[in-house]
Amino acid sequence: MSRVGRPRAPDPVQVVVAANRRVTPPGGVVVTRRTDFDGSVQLHLSPPRLRLDEALLDVASTAKREADAVALLADACQEGATTAARLHEALSGRVRLSRRRLLLPILADVATGSMSVFERRYLHDVERSHGLPVARRQVRVVTRDGVTFRDVEYSDFGVVVELDGRLAHAGPRRWTDLERDVEAVVRGEATVRFGWLHVLEPCRAARVVGSLLRSRGWTGSLTDCGPDCAAVASSQRGAA
Repeated sequence: MSRVGRPRAPDPVQVVVAANRRVTPPGGVVVTRRTDFDGSVQLHLSPPRLRLDEALLDVASTAKREADAVALLADACQEGATTAARLHEALSGRVRLSRRRLLLPILADVATGSMSVFERRYLHDVERSHGLPVARRQVRVVTRDGVTFRDVEYSDFGVVVELDGRLAHAGPRRWTDLERDVEAVVRGEATVRFGWLHVLEPCRAARVVGSLLRSRGWTGSLTDCGPDCAAVASSQRGAA
């Protein structure tokens, strides 16, 4: 006979007060004191509440995983609720915030256009770690069907990388994606479409992108991401 689990306890209510206040919270309430209370709280609202940027930084600083912090901040920016610049400005005044050193580079990556955990993984593990050229991100393109945004564009070489976390379950999107890729070919551009499984093999992904870039004029070379880097080892064998 199966057992019925206990109901999940509700999350505690978070209350922010000025640092000089002394309060005894009742059960289920967590009190946080802030020295910047007047500047971080919107007192004109009912009920008064933290400014969005401050609240986002608070939640991101307590995220269990880096991926959760990336997703929270990137989603807020992508939805237009805030910007990386506003978040960075708010973070600059909070020198004692937990995990501040983690959040600063995350915001820097969001500012460059890495709008998801997936895109940030490509930026770090594939592009930067292997010395690929610096790409443009979230590039606005007008097509016959309207406006779209390219995830990664190596403009000098006519190479586009689309990072599609839904690739394995594309459904009706498969025709939209195919038609977009064909339009890129007509314009003389080459498109590579990566899913999560590709980016989880960053050395191999870097080798693919590097080979395509070299075929279109890139004179650089891949760099070693570590002692067992398959991208560099394979490219060296190919050149031998």
